[in-house]
Amino acid sequence: KALEALYANIEKEYKLGKKAKLDLLKVASELENAKYNSYNIESSIKILKVKLASLIGIEEIDSVEDTYDEERVSDTVDPKNSLIYKKALLDRQKSKKAIAKAKALYYPKVAFNAYYGDNFAEGEKAELWQAGVSINIPLYDFGNRSAQFQKAKIAHMISEYKLKNSYLKLKSDIVDAKERIATATAKIKALKKQLE
Repeated sequence: KALEALYANIEKEYKLGKKAKLDLLKVASELENAKYNSYNIESSIKILKVKLASLIGIEEIDSVEDTYDEERVSDTVDPKNSLIYKKALLDRQKSKKAIAKAKALYYPKVAFNAYYGDNFAEGEKAELWQAGVSINIPLYDFGNRSAQFQKAKIAHMISEYKLKNSYLKLKSDIVDAKERIATATAKIKALKKQLE
């Protein structure tokens, strides 16, 4: 507002012949630069609000002032609540189950089979019952079980790494977003004071 008032005054003085056109152009340039900076900072705040909201796992952030309340943010923002971390956690649980499956290949397989049927022959009918237990013990599989177990262990190690990495990345992204919002908020306040 102050730059707009200054521009209007310089324009009047230019029309009266008190100021040179160069003064008018300088003020016009400063006014446009301030408007651009204000728009640029407001749009970066919107982008950062959306990014921070997705990192902390909420729909949207209403105002920047609410976001940068240090007590509120430190209590509620936990990277473990984000969808990225939860997905990495599920991947780790899946890899643990894959290890258990691979270990199960070393155990013998026990099966119980039962059969009931009617036997018809030359006018006679007889009930037929069969039941049995079978045990399948693999003696040698040319390293297939060992390879599957090692593959499951490697997948588990990778999922552990991804889980830890996602937690640390989310934590740093949240801190980065909060600091960017604080910086942008300070810039917008300074620009609003310039325009007044």
